[in-house]
Amino acid sequence: MSRFRKVQVLVPILILAMVSVSLSAQSMKPKRSFNENEDGNYIAQALQLLISENGSRNLSSLTGAEIRKALDVVSVARQQQAYVRRSELASMLMPGAGQFMNHNPASGALFLGGHLAVAAGSLVGAYFLLPSNLQFKSINYFTDSFDAINKAWMSHSLVQYLPSMAVVAGGMLLDHVIRHFAAENAGDLARQNIKNKKVTFRPEPFMVVPGPRGPRMGFGFRMRF
Repeated sequence: MSRFRKVQVLVPILILAMVSVSLSAQSMKPKRSFNENEDGNYIAQALQLLISENGSRNLSSLTGAEIRKALDVVSVARQQQAYVRRSELASMLMPGAGQFMNHNPASGALFLGGHLAVAAGSLVGAYFLLPSNLQFKSINYFTDSFDAINKAWMSHSLVQYLPSMAVVAGGMLLDHVIRHFAAENAGDLARQNIKNKKVTFRPEPFMVVPGPRGPRMGFGFRMRF
């Protein structure tokens, strides 16, 4: 079988594998109920609690202590929600980082190892699928001239690079799946740590901060493990 025929056979198989991975990832995605999503919205919960406690009372009828309590509740809720979001973002940017943030090194090492394995496997696979005269056994990228290297790369058609490109694309897709599940797992760990009070937050004083367009109001931020 000629090289061109091999490429014609290999590319559809790789594309089919990538689609299969994508569909598998969607089917493996944990389904969350509406109530579980609501449980993660700490600010909405805090506001609902304040509304239920104060009923239909006007803001002007609240005492200073009640207003301070309300601000403290919202401050803690805001910090809790920000912590969950940071955990998810950390594992999306670097799989495993959010798990380490939430003191779960085992799952963190698993996600990080998967990410590194996919990255290394994609690079190695793409390299060995390159035409033979572009591999290190035929060309020295450290000592050969730029013209010689450029001539070697330009001597092939796009079709001859498709197997390597397909492997890289498949690796990127699989890495995206790993990042997605790592972020979702990190968010779950953060919510669980908040629920179990392994991570706690203290309300900060409600402050009026001067700004170029007048005073601004805001909260401080403090967390304890």
